[in-house]
Amino acid sequence: VDVQQIKDRFESLGINADWKKFDDLVKLRNELEHYYSIVPISRVRELLADAFVVLHSFITEELHAEPSHLLGTQTWEQLTEESVVYDEALTRSVTQIQSLPWLSNYSHELASSFRCAKCGSGLLTPLVNADEPADESSLECTICGHADRICEMYDAALEERFGSDLYYAASKGGTAPVAECYECGRMSMLLEALECVCCGSKRDLTECAICGGPTSKSHTGYDLCDYHQYVVEKESDK
Repeated sequence: VDVQQIKDRFESLGINADWKKFDDLVKLRNELEHYYSIVPISRVRELLADAFVVLHSFITEELHAEPSHLLGTQTWEQLTEESVVYDEALTRSVTQIQSLPWLSNYSHELASSFRCAKCGSGLLTPLVNADEPADESSLECTICGHADRICEMYDAALEERFGSDLYYAASKGGTAPVAECYECGRMSMLLEALECVCCGSKRDLTECAICGGPTSKSHTGYDLCDYHQYVVEKESDK
């Protein structure tokens, strides 16, 4: 039985699982099985903490059993200890990030899903002066040392938050929840809020939510110019 068969079987039985954490664990397990992995030990500890979450959820919610009884007290205590250490580090990281001077509540909320683009860790620390706006600063991964500007990290965060909606809009037609910002040029303008999470620019309701031109009220619930109104209706009719 391979991993995809396990996923298919779980789906057919209506069993829920955090497949993102599961896939990361499988990848590491495959590397270790072949005696090759460039993952630092701190990242391995983070993945062990993820294993704790996945196992606890599956055993208690699906099997209605006690993890320590099923896995053995020693194994479960080790996993619990690693999870506690990671959770403490994550709490410190989140506290530092949340204390930055965010441009809006939307920017602040999305920051909770930031992860290192290189190793995938959520343990990040700000490289910023206390008085600098969050969008002008960077976050450094405490696991691998990779750093990215916060605006760069919004791309992955928005993809994670709106991935299914963006896919539907691209494949089925309609208006995507995110558009290009007319100020900074990034795909970070939330159409629901008419606000860019990266630079903080706001759209006037009298402007087209996509290009800034004169608007005509559309049935989609957004203000669009005649051209983009036509594009949305054409895509919707496909």
